[in-house]
Amino acid sequence: MAFVLPTRPHTRPRRSLVALAASALLSPSTYAADSVSAETPIFFSLPQANATNSVSMSADGSTVIGTLTTPAGLRAFRWTNPTGVQIISDVGGEAAAVNADGSVVVGYVRTGYNTSYAFRWTADGGTQNLGSLGSGVSSNAFGVSADGTTVVGGSLAKGMSEQRAFRWTAASGMTNLGTLGGDASYAISANANGSVVVGWSGASATDASVIHAFRWTAPTGMQDLGTLGGTLSNAKAVSADGNVVAGMANTASNAQRAFRWTSATGLVDLGTLGGPLSVATLVSANGAVVVGGSYTAQGEMRMFRWTNATGMQDLLTLLSNAGVSTSGISLSTVSGLSANGQYIAGDGFRSGPNSTPQVYVIRYLDATVLPKPDPDPATPETPSTKPDGGTSPGTSPGTTTPPPVIAGITTPASVQASADQMGRARQGVMGQMHGFADQMLGEGQMSSASGTSGASGPTGGVAAFGAVGSLAAGITGHLNLAPFEIVAGVGYASETYGDTQMKGAFTAALKLRYEHRLGERFGWFGEIGGFYSPDSNYRFSRNYANGAGTATGSANASGRQAYGFARLGMRIDATDSDQFSQSIELGRQVMRTSTYSEVLSPGNPFEASMGASSSTMNVLKIREKWVHAFTSSIDAALWGAWAHGFNYRDGSQLNVGGIGSLTPQVSSRLNWLEYGARVGYLMTKKAKVSAFVNGVAGGDVGSRTHVGVNLEMFF
Repeated sequence: MAFVLPTRPHTRPRRSLVALAASALLSPSTYAADSVSAETPIFFSLPQANATNSVSMSADGSTVIGTLTTPAGLRAFRWTNPTGVQIISDVGGEAAAVNADGSVVVGYVRTGYNTSYAFRWTADGGTQNLGSLGSGVSSNAFGVSADGTTVVGGSLAKGMSEQRAFRWTAASGMTNLGTLGGDASYAISANANGSVVVGWSGASATDASVIHAFRWTAPTGMQDLGTLGGTLSNAKAVSADGNVVAGMANTASNAQRAFRWTSATGLVDLGTLGGPLSVATLVSANGAVVVGGSYTAQGEMRMFRWTNATGMQDLLTLLSNAGVSTSGISLSTVSGLSANGQYIAGDGFRSGPNSTPQVYVIRYLDATVLPKPDPDPATPETPSTKPDGGTSPGTSPGTTTPPPVIAGITTPASVQASADQMGRARQGVMGQMHGFADQMLGEGQMSSASGTSGASGPTGGVAAFGAVGSLAAGITGHLNLAPFEIVAGVGYASETYGDTQMKGAFTAALKLRYEHRLGERFGWFGEIGGFYSPDSNYRFSRNYANGAGTATGSANASGRQAYGFARLGMRIDATDSDQFSQSIELGRQVMRTSTYSEVLSPGNPFEASMGASSSTMNVLKIREKWVHAFTSSIDAALWGAWAHGFNYRDGSQLNVGGIGSLTPQVSSRLNWLEYGARVGYLMTKKAKVSAFVNGVAGGDVGSRTHVGVNLEMFF
């Protein structure tokens, strides 16, 4: 890893699209958010573009910036999900940085071989040429503050000479930050509000090879941060308040070392992982955590995490010591560090450097990144609260024992898959409820709305049922008011299927049927009805990669469901003993769930939460039923329905620490089958017992079969 400092306008090194999937952690100055995008690598292009180079992403994960290569030349672009790819610069434009919420993009537009102008883009103002210093003919913007008000970079100040660091605001315009006595300087980064600027500057009027890191503020001007005994240093990152600076510097023996600077300590050598070289690239908002890369004694480049308590530690070793299997995983870059210091993002490989790179997100919680409990742990009190809500694994009340380390490493794609898993579980809950409701709506019974007696008697009856497979019990009843029939029921069910448990689902169902005879053995009927489950307890689970293993998150959420339908069908009494019916049904289903919140633990280092949300879908069913009387005392029924859910809408958002807010990616269409069979025995004219089996099956909603007994009394 060579120490290279630019001396003229240049193209920034290209970051991989994979690294950009770690969105929010890419910019050391974007301290407004602590999340990274869960998108898989995104390839941005326009029909008129020959190639695309993505450069950075906003802290909230909403915006990607980069450069398009078009037949006319380079153009800077900005991408958001609502707008798609937008070209935001003139020909020759290159985007360099974006602020925390994606509303401000900065970069430069090349106007000649060695000339360019810095720009600042907003949706309202478009691309603004920031000009240059003095009579200079070129400028480049390299960084922007998290709030978007301050732009930093480098500009020529006198024709084609006097390269100077600059700071730009709307109020002051472009300000020359000067040098440390040399002939060139560049500003690389700014703190959260732009009041502190860091970068590098020539520090000798006679020796251009002497280059030092600087820290600039309006009261102090450009402050020389010095070196570690050599002639080179470069400031690359600054904390949110500007009090901590990180970067790289050379020692007297010309060995490159990562450094951390404060006014109290000066430039501090952070060491290496055993090799000759290290570089610090990012620092947390409070300056307590520094990350970067270092060579080992074996000549391998490894990613490190540094704190004052632990010193420089190999990230993978830290994970392994915390109980996370990292077999087959290697990290090649660190591209982001969250403001709170808990999350680190970068590129890596699953099975070796020749495998396909993918983005990794690491979470590492120790005493350094957990907030100090208030009051102090020595005073009996409840554990502290995490910045993102919930209870942190803080120090136990009344003790000074440090909290246990919780660590994990995952991929945004894997966590998105877990969100999709949650979305499919919600679909499964909705589809499976139909199987429970079928029993209460009398789908396996012979209709008597036409006035014929049938097996169930001319007036009506009340029945009690119980089922296993899923624990279910209830009471149903029907009343014959020919040509109308009313069927109603109430029941209670607890079911487990797939990644979901449903407990305490009280459900009421009602159906009104009208039947019109067109002949002795043929007629048509219409039905309206539905079911309502006002208060159920759901437990959802999701799985995601944690190193070479798997982590599981689960939590409870209360919910309710409602379904209403209308049916139109025909009934054929083929013989005195056989009744066939066919119908088509159109319905609407809604499920609403309360908040969902997982518990952070070593087995679930990327805990998730979900706000109250709803899912809706339209349902089309085609139903067939056959009822056959073997004797005056024994009858049987077979029925089935093909169900098609369409226009499914899932309003849930899974919020995962370090990843961000994820929308489950599920199909808007789903299919399942409802089925059942029943055998009944008329014990007396007033009592009948039946054994039944029914259920729901389908890849979109899972499978569950219920087996039970129904006891009916007629009146």
